[in-house]
Amino acid sequence: MDKKILIILIVIGVLVIGVLLFVFSQGKPQPIEPPPLVLPPIEREPAGFGGEVYGQVQGPAEQLPETNPFEAQTNPFEQETNPLRSTYTNPFE
Repeated sequence: MDKKILIILIVIGVLVIGVLLFVFSQGKPQPIEPPPLVLPPIEREPAGFGGEVYGQVQGPAEQLPETNPFEAQTNPFEQETNPLRSTYTNPFE
């Protein structure tokens, strides 16, 4: 039984050495260069009716009146909602 285990270990060792030699003898794989990408030229169709009209038409938002008659204020209730605004000063500002 002892010789049987020794023979199995020798066979496994020879196989491992053979696999390692095969792997390291191959070297680094050469990178495969993809073929250059060649796109067909783009064929443009002549401008149709939409291309002619596009430059002559005005958008509906170009003639809107001003809808806010007041000044732009981020908080219109700034002084009325905070009664402590004048008493507290932020030390980090």
